[in-house]
Amino acid sequence: ALPVVGVVDGGITAGSYRHAEAWRAPPLVSDGAADTQHGNWVTSLVVQGHDWNNNLTLPPLYCQVGTVQAVVKRGSRVFVDPQDFVAYLDGVMAANPDTRVWNFSLNQPYACDLEAVSALGHDIALLARKHSVLPIISVGNKPGTRLQPPADCEAAITVGGRIHDGTGSPAGECPVSLCGPGPSSMLKPDLSHFSHVRALGGVLISGSSFATSLTSPLAAHTMERVRDASPDLVKALLLHNSDGLIFDPALGFGTPTAASLPWECRPGFVTLQWRASLRPGAAYYWELPIPESLKRTGKLKGAGALTAILNPHPMVTDYAGPNYFSVRLETALQYQRGLTPKGEAKFNSLLGSLDTGKITEQEARAVDHKWSPVRHHNKSFRGKDFDGEALRIYARVFSRDLYLYGYTSTEEVPEMEAVFVLSLGTGDENDDVYNELRDQLGAFVETAVVEAGIDVDNEGF
Repeated sequence: ALPVVGVVDGGITAGSYRHAEAWRAPPLVSDGAADTQHGNWVTSLVVQGHDWNNNLTLPPLYCQVGTVQAVVKRGSRVFVDPQDFVAYLDGVMAANPDTRVWNFSLNQPYACDLEAVSALGHDIALLARKHSVLPIISVGNKPGTRLQPPADCEAAITVGGRIHDGTGSPAGECPVSLCGPGPSSMLKPDLSHFSHVRALGGVLISGSSFATSLTSPLAAHTMERVRDASPDLVKALLLHNSDGLIFDPALGFGTPTAASLPWECRPGFVTLQWRASLRPGAAYYWELPIPESLKRTGKLKGAGALTAILNPHPMVTDYAGPNYFSVRLETALQYQRGLTPKGEAKFNSLLGSLDTGKITEQEARAVDHKWSPVRHHNKSFRGKDFDGEALRIYARVFSRDLYLYGYTSTEEVPEMEAVFVLSLGTGDENDDVYNELRDQLGAFVETAVVEAGIDVDNEGF
C-alpha cells in the first residue's frame, strides 16, 4: 500500500481522486462553504505531483490521502473557530493513527508575532507531539509582511515557496510566498519547494500551499522507509538532505535534493542517524572512528553535515513570549588536536554550534539562533591536522525559566528526546566511505532503512 497523507484542506470533489482516498473524515465545514477547488489542487499534488509537473526535478512518489474537509472558501460567511478546529483535528488524528504525515496548506490571514508563538501554531504542536505525527505547514502568501500562523508550529516542517529554472531545478525565492524567520528563535520556513506548478486540470497555480503539497509525499515515504521513524527524525532527514548551506529567511534550509532521497546515503558519503534521551546539564559524547578516505592525505579532508532536533516538550510555555522554549540543544562534531594545559586531549569543533561561552547572549541568539530546537550545520574541511583515530559527537541540553514548571533545579527537569543525523564523506563516489565506516563500527550499527514494499500503480491517475 502507498503511504497516506492526511490532507487538511477544503475537501475534494474530483471523482478521479476518490480511488486515492484511504479514508475520509466527517467534514467540519459543509460542502457548500468548503474550498473544494483548493482541496482538489492540493490533493492532486500530494497524490501525483511529479506526474502533473514532469518538467520539474521531482522524484516519482505516489501517495494516498485522508481527506479532512475543514477549510472554507474565500468570501464565505462561515467562520471556523480555531478551538473547534483543534478539537476536531484531535479526534480525526486519534481515529487515523496510521496516518503520520499531515498536510496543512492553510494559514490565518495575519502575520505571526515575532515575540510570541501563535495560539494555533502552539496547539498544532501539542497535537503533533500527542499523536506522534508530522505536520507539513505552508508559510503563507502575500499580501503580508512575514509568515502567518500556524507556520510558527515548532513540531512542523514549515514550507516556503521557490521558483524553478529552465531545467526544472530549484532556483531563487518565490515572489508570492511569505518569508521568515519565526518567533522565539525559530528558523522558519524549514524548507522550500517549487511553488509555481501545474495541478489538477492542468491549471498553472502558485503559492506556498503547493510547495507544501510537494513536500508531504517525500515526508510520508521517508516515514515508511526508515526503521522506527519518528516525526522529528523524518524532519531531520529532510533538512539534512536539502540543498541550502545556511538558513535563508525565504528559502529556509533549501529544497530536498531529488538526486538522492532522504533515506539514502549519497555517493561518497555515509549517513548515521540515532536518537538519545539527554539530561539537561550533562555533556554527552559518541565516539566515531575516522573513515580511511577522510585521512588518506595525513590530514582531515572532506565534508560533513550534522542535523539535530530537540523535542522541547514539556518545556515550552505559550505565554512566555520570546522565551517560549525553556530548553535548548548544543551539538558539534569534534576532532582531537593537541593537549589542554592539564595535559588532556584537546578537542576542536569540525561542525557545530558556536562556543556560546565566548560570545554575548545577544550574539548567541542572533547569530547562532541558540534557542532554536533545530540545529543544522554543514561544512567542507581540508588540511586539518589531527591526533588519534576517532572523531566525537558532543551534545548538551541547557534549561532556563524552571519556575514556570515548578522546578527549583536542573536535576528535576525530565530527560529530553533528541534525534541526530550525521553525514561524512569526500563527495568522490570512488571512495567507499559507507563500507569503511560500517566495517569499523561493526555490530554497533544496523541498517536504518526497511524495504517498504511500496507498489506503484498509477493506472487511472
